[in-house]
Amino acid sequence: MSDDKSLVIQLRAGPTRILFLSDAGLYTEEWLMRNARAELRSDILIKGSPRYGPSGDTEFLVAVAPRVVIATASNFPDSEKISARFSENLKERGIRLFAQDRCGSVNVRIFPDRWEISAFVDKRQYSHSR
Repeated sequence: MSDDKSLVIQLRAGPTRILFLSDAGLYTEEWLMRNARAELRSDILIKGSPRYGPSGDTEFLVAVAPRVVIATASNFPDSEKISARFSENLKERGIRLFAQDRCGSVNVRIFPDRWEISAFVDKRQYSHSR
């Protein structure tokens, strides 16, 4: 799938890690689990929606162990919707979801002793101190 040829980047700013998945799907998640599992742990996961097929596998989420997921989302087309299964999976694990169809753009600020996320539309905020 073309989405599984996207760039995956992990930003490390001091102790804070942010994993950017782009529109990568299940194949990329499986490849990362096989080849880079020890490096996946990240505080924040930023992900798009693959055009075809699933993403956000439970085992992958366990390996990344994010505190927050920032996800692109839209009501159209169906491939851009966040599935109820994925949302529930995050909720069960205590992972905060910033879905951009509800929160709009998101500001991530990293400081030496903490990081903060704030949403533009619904004004939600989350912060984590080290």
